[in-house]
Amino acid sequence: MTLRLREASFPADYAAMAAVLSAVYPEWPRSAHDLERDDANRDPRYYWKVFLAEEDGEVVGVASAGHLSAMHREGRFGVRLSVLPHKRNRGIGSLMYDRLLEHLRGLGARELLCSLDERRGEALAFARRRGFEEYWRMFESRLDPKAFDFAPYAGLEQRLGAEGYALRTYAELADPQGEQKFYELHWQLMQDIPMDEPPQREPLERWRKQWTQNPRALPEACCIALKDGQWVGISNLWAYDGYCLIALTGVLREHRGRSLALALKLAGIRYALEHGGLEIRTFNDSPNRAMLGLNRKLGFVPQAATIQMRKTLAAEP
Repeated sequence: MTLRLREASFPADYAAMAAVLSAVYPEWPRSAHDLERDDANRDPRYYWKVFLAEEDGEVVGVASAGHLSAMHREGRFGVRLSVLPHKRNRGIGSLMYDRLLEHLRGLGARELLCSLDERRGEALAFARRRGFEEYWRMFESRLDPKAFDFAPYAGLEQRLGAEGYALRTYAELADPQGEQKFYELHWQLMQDIPMDEPPQREPLERWRKQWTQNPRALPEACCIALKDGQWVGISNLWAYDGYCLIALTGVLREHRGRSLALALKLAGIRYALEHGGLEIRTFNDSPNRAMLGLNRKLGFVPQAATIQMRKTLAAEP
């Protein structure tokens, strides 16, 4: 057996990388095209590096590290190690971690973050042995729209209409200024989402690649709440193979308490039901109790938590 670690070369290595990631995370499969699109949309201001572990010429592990654009801080890097399930417990993960740590120390890294499924006991133990500690949890929830009962919410949209609110999709509005309004609303909402670090605002040309030009985005399933022509809330779905993902739900602070977020979520559920009944998935951070509560009320079923862990690197002598 010959094991070696090398830097990934793209686009040649996208397929092998996708195969490993899909085997490690079968509920979230990735294709070479997905990875290529991710890299095309990656902000060049932030660092990103991928190493591959090869055993007798076969890619058996992927190690990646990079700045976290949404919560960037100099010296902070997100890291991820993925080893094919049948190749574990053979030192491949340790080899990749040591190489990644050496590489990041050379870049002045002071803090490492990683995200691990709470069901992956071996991975959690691996991280803890290397000094990572839990500091945050993210919860995934799923809903089957085919089993959803809309009856308890009859009349909600009419009540909101009487209060001067209207719900329209991004596609329906066809607003020449729609993208700019979406951009501004997104930024206001992002500042209200509980995060470990204040969010970083992306330039419009970078933001649109993720939100309005993203091939997974569904303009007809991007529901906007309006009041006197102002965009005051939003909930949107992205399309994946076999399911839809709620990318964002939020309402401006001064318009909360009126069940607008509920109405926006209901519009997304109705869309999914009318377009094949695809499962809806969403993620919420542990401090976001209001949205977690709304999802439970609607019948979203909690899945395993994602544990956010971090490690502070001591300065080298």
